[in-house]
Amino acid sequence: MTENLNFWETILHYVRTLDHEGCAFRRVTGLYCPGCGGTRALAELSHGHLIGSFLCHPLVIYLPLALLILCLATLLRQLMKKQRKRTIGQLLTVLLMLALMLLLAHCLIENILLFLGFDLISFGRNLGF
Repeated sequence: MTENLNFWETILHYVRTLDHEGCAFRRVTGLYCPGCGGTRALAELSHGHLIGSFLCHPLVIYLPLALLILCLATLLRQLMKKQRKRTIGQLLTVLLMLALMLLLAHCLIENILLFLGFDLISFGRNLGF
């Protein structure tokens, strides 16, 4: 029991002493990495701010929806007794390609806006709805 407590105390100490200046990629380059804004997007989503979450990082909204679509397609295939695995594989490929395009587009847009003096992640975080 004390080993578990020590483990969690160590984790809490680490979290409390983290450098809250953002990611290392941003500190070194001054640009957002493709993952920047993900934690803020989750925080916005936990407060029910869908638009703010999407602006901070759109994959936080997209991935659960894509997973739901994939699960529903698999369920429908099972209910209809279709044995065509290719359709699920094709759907998965399309969903993954859309996620990749969304990730790259968001990274490009947020860095272009940052270059122009507009911080999209801070804007999304400050919307409050």
